[in-house]
Amino acid sequence: MIKFIGLISMIIDHFGIAFFPSCIIFRIFGRIAFPIFAYQVSVSYNFTSNKSNYVKRLILFGAIAQFPYMFLFSSMNILLTFATSVIAMSGIDFVTHRVCCIQKSFRKTLIFCVTIITFSIVFEAFNFEYGAYGFLSVLLFRYLPLKDNFQKVLILFSVMSMAFCFYSGFWVQIFSPIALIIIKSLDSYRVKHNKYFFYVFYPLHLAVFVAVKFVTHLF
Repeated sequence: MIKFIGLISMIIDHFGIAFFPSCIIFRIFGRIAFPIFAYQVSVSYNFTSNKSNYVKRLILFGAIAQFPYMFLFSSMNILLTFATSVIAMSGIDFVTHRVCCIQKSFRKTLIFCVTIITFSIVFEAFNFEYGAYGFLSVLLFRYLPLKDNFQKVLILFSVMSMAFCFYSGFWVQIFSPIALIIIKSLDSYRVKHNKYFFYVFYPLHLAVFVAVKFVTHLF
């Protein structure tokens, strides 16, 4: 259910960018989408039976989506952000659980932090959508399960969103924590759907918006 809410929010956001870029209300409604899908990525990472195939799907559809996406934005699209986040989390797990000695907690914590900082720099340097903020949001939802730590996650995510607002100048991101309330309220509701629906819909709706925008400019 929350995936479909995130989908509607994303459509509103991208519709506003494509056709009414000066109307901020579309961007405000669109702020619900990212936290919902970041949360879904963290859940999928914990429960997927094959992380390699999961990453491949994200990269494949992210690569397909990048062509229409670049006509509306100037960054790497969100599927590529999520794919790289999954790769980063796999790297963090490898470093902290296999390379570090479990008994040496200080060393483990230090390498854990250095690894996160390194990946955060990568996200900023390669201009992924939402940058380090996007990556750290996925990490937050993974390491602090929302159901058991709602207040902590809400506070931390709100602080991160505020920091992103100051850093990027994109002040409407301050509305994104509203998504956490939606997740907590509706996460138990299930709607049957094909798992490829959301993967296909992402590049498809971007392509439609770009095509319509191109046609309207011709006339």
